[in-house]
Amino acid sequence: MVESFYKKSQTGHKYWNCVCKCGVKKQIREYPLLRSQTKSCGCISRALCYARNFRHGHARTYNHGPSATYQCWLSMRSRCLNPTHKAYSYYGGRGINVCDRWMKFENFFDDMGEKPNGLSLDRINNDLGYFKENCRWATANEQGENRRNTRRIFHNGALMTLRELSDLTGICRETIVSRIYQRKMSVVEALSRPVMDMRQKQRACKVKRRN
Repeated sequence: MVESFYKKSQTGHKYWNCVCKCGVKKQIREYPLLRSQTKSCGCISRALCYARNFRHGHARTYNHGPSATYQCWLSMRSRCLNPTHKAYSYYGGRGINVCDRWMKFENFFDDMGEKPNGLSLDRINNDLGYFKENCRWATANEQGENRRNTRRIFHNGALMTLRELSDLTGICRETIVSRIYQRKMSVVEALSRPVMDMRQKQRACKVKRRN
C-alpha cells in the first residue's frame, strides 16, 4: 500500500513510501509500482523459496535451526556412515549400520516420532543396527544399563543388570558387586542375605575381636 511520496532522485526517479501486508515499511521506485511489478517487500519471494524447499519442517530454515529429532537422525547417520566421526569405530567401524528405510528422515520420523525431552535414541540390542524394532527413546540411566560392557546376572529365569537387581531387592549395587565378585557368594546368597547397618557391623566386629 502506498502511503506518501518519498523523494525524487538525482536521476529523476520518483520513490514512494509503501507499507507491505506483512507490516514492513519500504521506499519503492515509482516505475515498478505503476506496472505492478513490486507486490511485497520481499516476503512473498522468501515464502515461495521456503515452500519449494520445505519437506518435513525439521531441517534448517531461514527462521529456525534443525529440530532435536533431525539432529538426532543426523548424528545417527554420521556415527555409522562417516569414517571421520569420533565415534565411528564404535558404530560403523564394527558393523553397526542404518537400515535403508531410515536413510530418509521422513521414514525415521514416521517410525520413531518426535524426540521426547530428556531422552535419546537407544538400540535395544547393541550388536544390531538402527531399525524400528531395535530402537527406542531412552533415559541416560537406561542407556547406561544397556551398554555392551554392562554386567548382567541370571536371576529368577531372567538376565538382569545390577541396577535392576538393586531395585528389586533393595540392596545397593556396590554391596551386590562386593558379595558376588569379591566375596564369591552365589547369586541366591548374595541377594537373600540381609544387609547390616553400621551399628550391626560395629557389634559384629566387637564380637569377632572378643573371640
